[in-house]
Amino acid sequence: MRFPTNTLAIANLYALLSAINPLFLADHLRSPKTIFLQCVSQEIIMHKLFTGLCVALLSIHSVAMDKDRHKSHHHQSNSFVTVEVDGLVLSKFRARASIGQMKNSGAYGEIQSNTNDRLIQASSSVAAVVELHEHINDDGIMRMRKVKGGLALEANQSMIMKPGGYHIMLISLHKPLKAGDTMDLSLKFGSGKLIKLSIPVVSVNKMHH
Repeated sequence: MRFPTNTLAIANLYALLSAINPLFLADHLRSPKTIFLQCVSQEIIMHKLFTGLCVALLSIHSVAMDKDRHKSHHHQSNSFVTVEVDGLVLSKFRARASIGQMKNSGAYGEIQSNTNDRLIQASSSVAAVVELHEHINDDGIMRMRKVKGGLALEANQSMIMKPGGYHIMLISLHKPLKAGDTMDLSLKFGSGKLIKLSIPVVSVNKMHH
């Protein structure tokens, strides 16, 4: 016996709807129109839920990416060089960007050695002359002068080079140092160790960050 096509379609629709929601079987048989409207209603609800879920997931993903970008930018803008090698820890190394037409600049950082040692020389391709300097108070006037014999390193103690104190003086720069660039820096120690670094150039207002 063959059923009319529309009868089979309604029967199939009713079976599908009953599988989705068993309450349709518990209820009395309803008209095809009622069943169809309820099916459409559930499909619309499911579509809205799916769309809402997609929008929520996209929003969460977008926020996460924004945070990652911000974190990455923050890290890069404040990342000074730290290196551990041969019993030495060299941290917070950076160079100051050129100011105006000034031909000189400075490099700074911290050095800790596991034994007594001495930083005796610094060099770089960015300047004609590189010297170890210190600031002294000369009758109330702060002056810079070259350190004779280098900078002493006491075992497991940090020797800090910073603006206004010990520092590496970059004299007669071959070209201005620009914030965001990097420069090479070689450090020679009394123990014979030679450490080569690539350090960031930062603006004056980020020197202490």
